[in-house]
Amino acid sequence: MRWTQFRVYPFGDKFTLWIVFVSLCEGFNVEDSTESLHYVRPSIRHPRKSVTTSEKENKNSFFGYSFQLDNSGRLTVGSPYFADRVKTRVKGNSKSNLPTGNIFSCSTDKTKCHAIGPPDLKPGDLFGESLDVTADGTSLVCSPTKQQICTGAKYSPGYCYKSSDRGHTWRPDPLTRNISCPHFALDLIFLLDGSFSVGVDNFKRVKDWMKSVASHFIINDDTTRLGVVQYSHFYKNMPLNEQPYMVTEIALGEYTDQEAFMKAVNKIKLHGYTTFTAHALNKTVLDFQSSERFNSTSTSKVLILLTDGRSKDPEYLEQSASYVRSLGITTFSVGVGRAVKKELQIIAGDTERVYTVSNFTDLDKIVSKLQTAILEFALEGASQGNASVLTFKLQLAEMGFSTYCSSEKITIEDS
Repeated sequence: MRWTQFRVYPFGDKFTLWIVFVSLCEGFNVEDSTESLHYVRPSIRHPRKSVTTSEKENKNSFFGYSFQLDNSGRLTVGSPYFADRVKTRVKGNSKSNLPTGNIFSCSTDKTKCHAIGPPDLKPGDLFGESLDVTADGTSLVCSPTKQQICTGAKYSPGYCYKSSDRGHTWRPDPLTRNISCPHFALDLIFLLDGSFSVGVDNFKRVKDWMKSVASHFIINDDTTRLGVVQYSHFYKNMPLNEQPYMVTEIALGEYTDQEAFMKAVNKIKLHGYTTFTAHALNKTVLDFQSSERFNSTSTSKVLILLTDGRSKDPEYLEQSASYVRSLGITTFSVGVGRAVKKELQIIAGDTERVYTVSNFTDLDKIVSKLQTAILEFALEGASQGNASVLTFKLQLAEMGFSTYCSSEKITIEDS
């Protein structure tokens, strides 16, 4: 049992004691009055069905995680892990059940409750984790992790809804309506080690990892441009743009459709030779410079280098890495297995941008961290020249985790 909260509310000449228990598995509410003792639980119904779901499906919904009682004696209860779950495809053919969450209205003279949440809830919203209700029944309920889809990226600033008629209708509260998407441009190139030691099977894992990272950035327009370079051997006395094993597999911005980009990644074949990392960094500079917005201060430039071993040209590595950074390109280095950590630090120029995993199957573990780091960097860079996005660091902190109005005064006027 995590905590127990007691509240006493007067109703005429009677007092009703509401006790809300939240356990580690399933929350529940108990009404203790002078006349009876009730176990109050939600009547959970599927939106497309009229039948009540089974007790098994109701488990772990955290019914009672948040709650408020108004003057009419109606209890509003949050259930952020509400069992009406939607199957979502992730990572190939595997599926994951993601809770939408919901809130319920419970009458003091009945033992069951009914859902009153907004109709546009999505998997992963966890709606009902935070709520406030005034004495007259005006409600402000927040979804702390609701994802906002913006041109160029996906991010989760949270989302708050307001209802003035006890949950019959909902609308975004004014502060939520004022949230605008960040305006930034991002040129992002993956630089992949194509040496023999990687192997064909692991190279497929690298491509799957790269697609997972790229999926976080919407490329259905020109805001975010993605490119891929594979490197292995380097021939002396041959220009960089003519090297047969330092190849631009996907030119920066070549595909503006995400599905087309993924298909192009699948077609990349492993070189299977050596590891000239320093020269590969110099080659990638040419790809960045091919963009007409290379010198634009509003365009963030990011390079993600992945390698599984020691470079064949270490004597040039520090010079090449410094050259890349001097052009305003920020490098993230990813090392697998026996990759040399000192070299990874030289490449990134900052230990915070170094990621290491023990084997290729563990690459999935760093996808989310890398996505977040790149997005935060891009937003931070954009904020230097655009005052309208200075607040996005706060929004990325998921503002919906706590409502910003107390239950005593929700005074926001609707526009």
